[in-house]
Amino acid sequence: MAELLKLSKLNLVRLSTYTTRAPRPSDPYDRLHHRFVTEKKFFALKRRGFFLETKKLRHAWYGSPIRDIERLLDTGKNVISDVDPQRIKKIRRRLPGMVAIFVDAPNSFLRKRLVERGESGKEIGGRLSTAARERRFKKYYDKVFTNDEGRLEEVVAEIAKYLKNRLE
Repeated sequence: MAELLKLSKLNLVRLSTYTTRAPRPSDPYDRLHHRFVTEKKFFALKRRGFFLETKKLRHAWYGSPIRDIERLLDTGKNVISDVDPQRIKKIRRRLPGMVAIFVDAPNSFLRKRLVERGESGKEIGGRLSTAARERRFKKYYDKVFTNDEGRLEEVVAEIAKYLKNRLE
């Protein structure tokens, strides 16, 4: 996602999501991509219809704020976000003009990236199980791309070309 955001011709902006997890001290971008709130605050926002969608991943909740999406779209930006594939059909009903892409990766590549991030064996197993479940929803996306080791630039170029054609 970070590489796509660098392509100014696509006018992309990343949506900051809300989460109940603690910030990762090892990730310098964590506070740019997430707004950290308590569970009490999160569920208060959820009850008020603040989120387009919410999901629980492992031990934390995540939510995409609908007003932020609408505000960004109103300013002419193209919003990019990582949403729960199990919720893609619901999201499409609320945002019918959206372009949905699914970026997949082989388990071997996912495992390597998670090990490099310092994730525990249990976390890695959980993430790989989640990836397997998410793959079942690929059919609901407009396009699927596969990111494998050593292909980042190529995949970013493929996605950029696809988005450019869809957004024109």
